[in-house]
Amino acid sequence: LLMERADGIVLYPCGENESYLKETLRKEKTPLLFVGPDAEAYGGSYISIKYEKAFAKALEECRRRNERPAFIVERGMIKKDVLEELYRHDFQGEAVIRQIDCSGEKGFRAAYTLLEQREDIGAVIAGNAPIARGTLRAARLCGKNIPVIAAKERSWIEDEEAYCAVIYADHRRAGRLAAEKIVK
Repeated sequence: LLMERADGIVLYPCGENESYLKETLRKEKTPLLFVGPDAEAYGGSYISIKYEKAFAKALEECRRRNERPAFIVERGMIKKDVLEELYRHDFQGEAVIRQIDCSGEKGFRAAYTLLEQREDIGAVIAGNAPIARGTLRAARLCGKNIPVIAAKERSWIEDEEAYCAVIYADHRRAGRLAAEKIVK
């Protein structure tokens, strides 16, 4: 990107792993726009995407169905302590949270392990579409018919009927805001 002389770079999601990249780009005076749940922590220009309300609604849906959920979310999407606090609002006991890298295979492994080891899991709230698909595959393999609430982009609707609910993030709006901030 530096050799191509980019006018600005959008880092999404921004997280701990990008610290070297961020410092290098700052030294080169390349404009950066951070996008993500904790984007404001990086200083400079940012767009903060918060998922708390969406996860609170997902938990309400699980409570309505009388299903104790587990969370399988991608790292950096939402802080673990925030999920725990949201969980305590609707359920008693300890929240079951697995934060993983974003992939269907990792979602499958996390869900399979949880469903094999924990009889009390009645639903899964998945942090993205690949994790949700991996969770559905694991549930079928374990012989469990559990509801899955998937966080995914609106444009990915090919498998929407497989989920009991969907959390949408409007990435087009975030992209529009990012472009406006870079142009300014």
